[in-house]
Amino acid sequence: MIKKFFKLGCLLFILLAIFQVIFVAVYGDEQKNEDNSIAVIEPKQSEITKADSTNKIKLKSSNIDYELLPITRVGLEYQNRATQKLVLKSNSQDEMSVKKLMTDIWTKKGKNFIEYTIFVYEPNMDTNDSAAYIAEFNKNGLSEFMNLK
Repeated sequence: MIKKFFKLGCLLFILLAIFQVIFVAVYGDEQKNEDNSIAVIEPKQSEITKADSTNKIKLKSSNIDYELLPITRVGLEYQNRATQKLVLKSNSQDEMSVKKLMTDIWTKKGKNFIEYTIFVYEPNMDTNDSAAYIAEFNKNGLSEFMNLK
């Protein structure tokens, strides 16, 4: 009788190990970054906003021409975080206009994220380098704005 329970326990243990391997193979497709603490989730095609060089947002009496690069999902999937880069077409924008533009973009594209960060670059700046402006938004709106010029 004890041998039957022992065999049954061993069989159950093996089945659980097999189930775990299958589960990890199906659901474990996140890529870890260098320090293995945060997973980088690649955006799905439906989540990517295509860059459009003719995007304009009307502000009181002026237009700001800009190019909006694709949304990038970052962090763990359940954290619902995203970043987006914006390239201004001219250098003649004042800080308040840029801040208003970033808030308008968050209202239209970033409200469904728990954390949404916009990096703004001036013309001819490398978008893989430091940004001129950074705005961080949470579910309540603008939480931090930085002018790095």
